[in-house]
Amino acid sequence: MSAGSDSATQLRLGADVVVARHDTLCGSYVNVTWPGFIGLLTAVAPGRFAAAINQGPIDYSFERVSLGLPVDWCVNRFRVWRRRYLPPTHLLRQVFETCRSYDEAKAKLMTTPVAAPVFFTLTGPSPGQGCVIERRATEAILHEGPEVTGNHWINDRFHGRPRPIRSHDRREKLQQLLPEVAAPLDWVQAPVLNRLTRLACEMNAATGSLVLQGWESMAPATRIFAIP
Repeated sequence: MSAGSDSATQLRLGADVVVARHDTLCGSYVNVTWPGFIGLLTAVAPGRFAAAINQGPIDYSFERVSLGLPVDWCVNRFRVWRRRYLPPTHLLRQVFETCRSYDEAKAKLMTTPVAAPVFFTLTGPSPGQGCVIERRATEAILHEGPEVTGNHWINDRFHGRPRPIRSHDRREKLQQLLPEVAAPLDWVQAPVLNRLTRLACEMNAATGSLVLQGWESMAPATRIFAIP
């Protein structure tokens, strides 16, 4: 699936999304991506696992002290540039290329050092296989079972500035909506849907099915695309 852009020079993340199928020695997977992007943000490997990345909070300038958003952002960028760890998007691609099972994927996402704060949401093909993994460079917090995340830390050990928009409200809304979802993408509503929303995606690791829609300016930018 892809949708052409109105501009030859501007990539629109909602309108220009691509669904690509990859074959590896561990099995195939379907990758929700963009032209030229070599990492991986959202993917499903039939019979193995499905996973997605949420961007982690901006670290405070010092562990519990903020010096304001611009300073926090600059300090955070400097820390990321100095690290020699894998970017989270490259780690997730490595997981889909080399891991044969949900348990292997979870272990690798928990233990491999990462260059930036990140959330990994991971599900497997069997009942009970699902978790959210909160990651900092060499630290991991695991939340087993049904769980949702926004862009703020769920645990009380890590500290940082939540990413916009209304991260706590988005997580609370998802917790309310997901047990009652009756149709694909029913949960795409405010504040989960906001002006920064570019993708809405549902995946099933057991069957490899996927439902996807791109968004721009709080309006659909593509038709709903589905892999049964």
